[in-house]
Formats: sequence, C-alpha cells, structure tokens
Amino acid sequence: MTLVDTFHDPDAPNKTYFGPSDTYLDHSGPVYDVTWSPDGTRVAWAGHDKIVVVISVYDGVPTYNRNSILTYGGHNAAVHAVAWSPDGTRIVSASSDGTIHIWNAQTGKTLLTKNQEGEILAVAWAPFPRGEHIASGGTHKAVHIWDTTDGHTINTYQKHTGTIFDLAWSSGSSPYIASASADGTVQVWDAYDKHADKKNILTYTGHRDAVHSVTWSPDETHIASGSTDGTVHIWGTEDPMKGSTTSLYQVGSAVNVVAWSPDGSYIASGSDNTIMNIWKAPKS
Repeated sequence: MTLVDTFHDPDAPNKTYFGPSDTYLDHSGPVYDVTWSPDGTRVAWAGHDKIVVVISVYDGVPTYNRNSILTYGGHNAAVHAVAWSPDGTRIVSASSDGTIHIWNAQTGKTLLTKNQEGEILAVAWAPFPRGEHIASGGTHKAVHIWDTTDGHTINTYQKHTGTIFDLAWSSGSSPYIASASADGTVQVWDAYDKHADKKNILTYTGHRDAVHSVTWSPDETHIASGSTDGTVHIWGTEDPMKGSTTSLYQVGSAVNVVAWSPDGSYIASGSDNTIMNIWKAPKS
C-alpha cells in the first residue's frame, strides 16, 4: 500500500497532484480495503492473504521505518472489509470465511466472532450515538444490523437481489444506511425500521452494472457511487421517490471504491485501471 500527499494548483482547481509517497509492503497479496482511525494516527488495511495490518502515522506524515504496529491473523480466508469503532479502540473485519471479527486495536485480541451465511464483503461501524452497532453484508444478499456487545441481530434488510459490495451509514443523527449491490442499485433505508424492505427511503438505478462502492457527502444531501460500468455518479438524497443524478464522471474502467473528503470538497475514486482520481465535488 502507498500513502500519498496531495496538493492543488490554484490555476487548475479541478486537478489534483500527487506528491511524495511512502510504501508499506506488509501484505503478500492484493489489498481489498483500507481505513483511517478516527483520530487520523493509524491506518488499517485488509487483504487476500487473510490478515489485517495496522500501521502508525504521525501528524499526517507516514512513519518511514515501514514497520506495522499490529498484524491480526484471526481469519481463515481473504479479508474483504475493515472498519474502526468510533472511539478507535476496536476494529471489525469481515472475511470470505463467513465470519466477522471484532478485536482490540492495540493488542489484536479477538473480542467477538459472528458467523453469517456466505462470504462477507462489506462491513460498516455506525457513528455516534449508535457506536455499538454494525452493518454487514455479502454474497447472501441481505444486510444485517447487529449489536457489538453480544452479536445479536437488530434488523435485517433483504430487498437487494444481488451480492452486497459496500455499506455506508449516514454521518448525522438520521439512522440511514446506503447499500451498494451487484443488482445495479444503491438503496437507502432506515437501519432500525423492521419494515424497511417494503418502504425503503430511496432506490437509485442510474448505473448500468454492479455498484461496488458508496459514500455520503458530509452534509448527507448527496451520495457518490462507483460502478463496474466505469462511472462515478453523484446524486441527491432529498427526494424520497428517486435519486436524481447531479454529476457523472466517466472513469473508463470499473470503479471499485469511492470516498468523499471530510470537508465535502472532493471525491476520490479507484478503479481497475490502477488509477486513483480525485474529483472536485459539485456544490450542493
């Protein structure tokens, strides 16, 4: 994995340039997910080699000894998704072995193991004030909301007809989840509504192929989604009947991941052509 610095040319505001990088070589195979700790001092990433690696970052500058501070090896198959707890003390990881593990982010000790049907490809830890809840999904096509204290299921959403590739909680007080699926849709629904299958808030159908990634804008008025169709769509969430596309970025290769910057100014995307793009986000 490589960490890069970015900077912007005031004469070319829509372009982003990549500065010096630091490369970490702890994984022996493809990396499937990467996430920053809430305080920005650590990075965790998961891969095909069944492990999760945690590295330390100081003041936004990568350490240069390239030593991981923790390696978690509790899974028996590829680890596809990883997420930090809101307080940064725990990490949840999801695997093709059909298990989800919660473990101590400092010691690597397994705190809870949850079994689910099929391969688990997506996991998302709820923000405060629901910091003890997690959403997970995968090849079983259902999304489960469950409690991290004992693993009991709170709710199950089953309206998708394809594999669940990504999940994203809204960041504010609203208990909404956006789920991206192989069925070509992104669906937005209330995590705690037992009847969400019948009255989900929104279904976005603008993509022409499987949707692999989804992310909310910080103000929750828009969602960005990336698809195998080679595009990134930005669309509004305020209309309860439909999500209207406000912007479309042609990448030209299957988009595997999208992320919105915390200040709402930029959207990053990574695709099969090995290129990461950073786009100027449309104004609300």
